[in-house]
Parts: sequence; C-alpha cells; structure tokens
Amino acid sequence: MSINYTPRTWTTGEVVTAAYMNNEIMTPFSGLQAAWSTMTPTITATTNPNLGSAGVTVGRYCQIGKTVFVRGTLTFGGTGIGGGTGQWVLNLPVPATIINIANSFTHIHVGYLCAAGRYVGQAIISDNGGSPPSGSMWVQDSATSMTATQAGTPGVWSAGAYTFFDGVLESA
Repeated sequence: MSINYTPRTWTTGEVVTAAYMNNEIMTPFSGLQAAWSTMTPTITATTNPNLGSAGVTVGRYCQIGKTVFVRGTLTFGGTGIGGGTGQWVLNLPVPATIINIANSFTHIHVGYLCAAGRYVGQAIISDNGGSPPSGSMWVQDSATSMTATQAGTPGVWSAGAYTFFDGVLESA
C-alpha cells in the first residue's frame, strides 16, 4: 500500500502491454484506496496507567507512502482504574521520523475528558530510544502553558473518562 515505487526502465522498441500498464500505473496507486488498519493504542509511563477492568482501546491508522494518518480512543471503565506515575507516552503504530525544524516538532492532537472537564493537548514525537519512537503527552493547563499528562493531570481518571488522539506523521 505505497506509492513509493521505482518505475520500470523501458527499452527502445518495447511494446506496452496491459500487464505493463497495470504494473506501472495501477499497482503503485492502489495504496491511495487502501483501507485503514487497526491498532491497539497504549499509554506507558514510569508506572503504566490502568484503564480498568472494562477499559477499552480502539485505534486505526492508514499509511500512504511515508505519510501516516492515525486516530484512536482509550476509555477508562470498571474497577482498578489508575493514572499510573510519571508522564504518559502514547505509542505509535509505525516508527516515526523525528523532525525538529526551527523547534517545530511533529505532534499529534490529543483530547481529554475526565472529572475535571474537557482538555486539549498534544503528543510530541520524540526519540526516546524506543522503537517505534513515541509521543510524550501534554495537556493545555492555561492559555499559555502545557503540563505533562499523568495521574491527576488534567484531572482524576475514573470510569467514563477517556483520551482521544488524531494526527498525521511521517514514517521513518
């Protein structure tokens, strides 16, 4: 499912057949109509968050060439819910290219709904030595600053609380 394709080298006098046309034109572009693939999004931390006994994770992604579209939801439910300890990190479905151009990092949009209300944030793609690189999760805590997402931030994680994400990244 990719349009990253090395075309055929044609020779003088070669006859173009339907099979050649399919291989050279149709096949490389079939990825443009590809279905989304499922993924199981996870959040890790120093001590991982626990979504609870009825917690649900849903995720999907679509890769066209080196461009990857990703989205998903992690919902807390049941018993045993906990926010873990340390900053949350969203694991990605494919290895990502680390981009730092004039301090403009690649990031994925993140939203939160918890007992404290609704919040927006981002997952900044960073090279943490893992494979694939992951997104450190941050939440907007005021008009001018962001705080690391973790237990109690942005609020108490309980049944019915969730975090969702969507974005576009470049695969490695």
